[in-house]
Amino acid sequence: MLTQFHFSYCWLVHCRLPLEAKAEYDMAGIDALVNVGEETVALQVKKETYRSEARIRRRFAPQGKKVTLIVEVPYTITTAEKWCQKQESARKSEVKEQASLFLHLAEKFQRWLPNNFVVFSSNYCRFIEHLLKDAIAKGHTGTIGWRLTLERAVEWSESTSP
Repeated sequence: MLTQFHFSYCWLVHCRLPLEAKAEYDMAGIDALVNVGEETVALQVKKETYRSEARIRRRFAPQGKKVTLIVEVPYTITTAEKWCQKQESARKSEVKEQASLFLHLAEKFQRWLPNNFVVFSSNYCRFIEHLLKDAIAKGHTGTIGWRLTLERAVEWSESTSP
């Protein structure tokens, strides 16, 4: 729960699109709503997990809100060093690719406080804002899952780095 609060705080400080988070939304499975022009995008800030029941998407729109797009915003509690080890020891290409995506997330978009609490970099919120604008401009609907979010994050990082 604290991680979702931190993401919302980081968004409010570093992004221009309005974000709204309420207990009502949380009970409906949504961490925040963002207005992109006339469209509403739901954000789900999600920890990486290996349990299949925890990976099931909750797709409930809060009452009175028409949600055009749901975006999963992943974070990891696994350190970059451990993701690097997982990537190097992976035998299957899918496991190696997943480890690579989470390694990028851990190195570029997150940091750990001394108590091991994960916080987001301002660039992660800016990237998510860019992702929302781009998806709505292209007419996307439905869900952008964690994997696509991270794939686009890698592309965005490469295109914006000096």
